[in-house]
Amino acid sequence: GGRLAVTCEYDAVILDVNLPGADGWTVLRGIRQRRPTPVLFLPDVGTSARVFAPILARAEALGRRAIGVDLPGFGRSRREVRTLEPAHVAAQVADLLSSLRITRVDLVAAGFAALVADALATRSPALVRRVVAIDADDAPAREAELALRCRVFG
Repeated sequence: GGRLAVTCEYDAVILDVNLPGADGWTVLRGIRQRRPTPVLFLPDVGTSARVFAPILARAEALGRRAIGVDLPGFGRSRREVRTLEPAHVAAQVADLLSSLRITRVDLVAAGFAALVADALATRSPALVRRVVAIDADDAPAREAELALRCRVFG
């Protein structure tokens, strides 16, 4: 049973801590080593996720599923946005993760995206395992929000 849990694809595994020949904790460690938590990289406002390309490649080479996402309205994103409210963007990120069938994620967020990561972790604590915030100053985000409002609402 434990060997199958580590070597096969599955949706759920129920483990007993008193398995014959191995305990459930050992099997769980094997599962986690085989299928580590994906890492989602969120760039700062006005920046493309392409800045994370070398890190994404290295993470993939080390066996981690690594995903770089452009925030709505930036980088390769074509989506028109009306707000950069962190809670709103966090809901969009949660929808993306759901569509990718990702149920648990580590977040690496730069600048404004750290506010989005915080909003996502607050909104969906079971979804976010860990947040790493890089240069989490929201002044550029406030400036970008103001510029966006001026462009949209004149």
